[in-house]
This record gives sequence, structure tokens and C-alpha cells, in this order.
Amino acid sequence: MATNKRVEIVAIARSREGKNQYTQGAKRTQVGSGYSDCSSFVRWCYLQVLGVDIGYNTAAQIVNKKLEIVDESGKKCPDEANLLPGDLMYFKGSDASRPFGVGHVEMYVSRNTCIGHGSGVGPTIKNLKAYCESRAKNGCGYIRTLRVIPAATDEQVIYPANPMNELAKPAEHGIRIAEKQVNIRIGPGADFGIAKTGKRGEIYEPVDTNGWRPILLDGEVCWVSEKLSERV
Repeated sequence: MATNKRVEIVAIARSREGKNQYTQGAKRTQVGSGYSDCSSFVRWCYLQVLGVDIGYNTAAQIVNKKLEIVDESGKKCPDEANLLPGDLMYFKGSDASRPFGVGHVEMYVSRNTCIGHGSGVGPTIKNLKAYCESRAKNGCGYIRTLRVIPAATDEQVIYPANPMNELAKPAEHGIRIAEKQVNIRIGPGADFGIAKTGKRGEIYEPVDTNGWRPILLDGEVCWVSEKLSERV
């Protein structure tokens, strides 16, 4: 069902939240290993869930005729009445020679919320209206929204819980920071980038691997069942 696929797309997008280092270099396609830019991030999400390649970068994506234009209002912000979770919102950049001057993409998540990777460590959850206003002021405003998963005529849309509200609630049980100041990294090792600095007493939700082991396959993090593998 289309609704279920939208839920999966948003879920896999949020699974990378705050875990990737921004790059436009060769590693940008290694999204599952902790690297991405705005377009490789959303491309990876759709490749993982649907096996569909929406385009290598924003220039290719915005002119992809397989994607449906669902909002092109000419306003600072898209009309949310036209949007569904997983829709892709495109914004202008600094290179006027690209189609429509495009330079950035964000994924619509839920009411007044989007996720994307613009710089530094990300992707990050954003207030949609505030983000659109900020880009418009900087001359890099909203262009259009494209849809990868066609809407079904009888579709009952499921909006995820508002992630902006979720982020405001500190965890009560999980992994507690034991030292005065600790670097929280985007990967398992001191060579990985720093996502943020944790302080003594802060508690973070642990990741339950549910009987699966992370492995490295062609530079990407993949998973194998603990029952069907062993440590050597």
C-alpha cells in the first residue's frame, strides 16, 4: 500500500538523523555508512525502500518526469494541503545554471516538519515554515514539491508523530553519560565525526539490534542475523 511505503520512507529517513557527515565528495553515496548530502540522502531512502533511483543529484531529480509535481505555488512555503509524508521539496541554490536554479532538497515528514541534510552533521529535523522563510530571505527559496509514490484514490494518510515534539522529551532510561564531557560520534570509533557533546547525567535511548549484527559490505553498513552468523 502507498500509505505503508510512505511510513517506511519517513522511518528510514529518520533512522539516519544526526548520524551522517555532510560531503559532496565520493563518499556522498555511502549514506548508510555515515556520509551524505541533501540529494544523496533522499535518493538513498527511496533506493532502500522501493529500489527506485530518483536521480543522482537535485538537478537530475527536479526534472525527473517519473516524479509527480504536487505543489508549485510560487510562494515562500509549499501548501501543506498538497503534501504527503515522503514528498520531496526543492529549493534554489547558488548555481543559476542548474535547472530552475535548484540547489537543495528536503523531505516532508509531518505537519510543519521536514528532514534534510544541508551541512555539518545531519540530516536534521526542521520546522518547515521557519526553514522556508529563512531560505527565502537568503535568496534560496522554495521551487516545487515532487512525489515519488503516487497517491491512491482511497488512501488513508498516516502522519508520523510530530518529531519536533518528540525531540523535546528527554529519555528517562537508556545510556547515561558517565563523564563530565563526552564526544558522541556518528560511527563506532574515534575516527568518526562528532555528532554532539554529551554531558554527565544525560540519558540517550539505546538502539536495540533485535538479534542482528552490523557488518560492512562494500563500504555500506548492512545487517546479518545473529542466529545465522558467528564472531571469529
